Amino acid sequence: MPGSAEGGVWHRFSPTEGRAWHRLSPALAIAFPVGCVVAFYGTIATLRMRQHDALWFVHIGRQFLLTGHSSTVIGPSLGWQSDVGYDGQYYFALAADPHHARDYMGGSAGFVYSRVLYPAVSWAASLGSVHALPYAMLIVNLL
Repeated sequence: MPGSAEGGVWHRFSPTEGRAWHRLSPALAIAFPVGCVVAFYGTIATLRMRQHDALWFVHIGRQFLLTGHSSTVIGPSLGWQSDVGYDGQYYFALAADPHHARDYMGGSAGFVYSRVLYPAVSWAASLGSVHALPYAMLIVNLL
């Protein structure tokens, strides 16, 4: 047990004594960290969109764009951020052009097509607009 010896007598303290946070209401104890996370991601997303655009968060790879040629939506005109890209490119493709996205995914198609909720909700939130899709994906992802 934590304590101190004053005059040879041990005084026991509760584990939270001396800490201000234990007196916070439960709602504030939850709201403060959630607010900090929202502020952090809001700041980072805003800064990144000023430097690039929302498509930067999808992080499309050159190999991905050059793999297939069947889609009028998915192509080199989107631009790429790296040689390989990240997972977001598959979900973007599935939301943007579900009929042709598998041509760009290679061996990952079965895995990505089995997880259609995120791309479907993102497509619905973008109201079917491929231009608005990266913004919708970012918002859905943060929720």
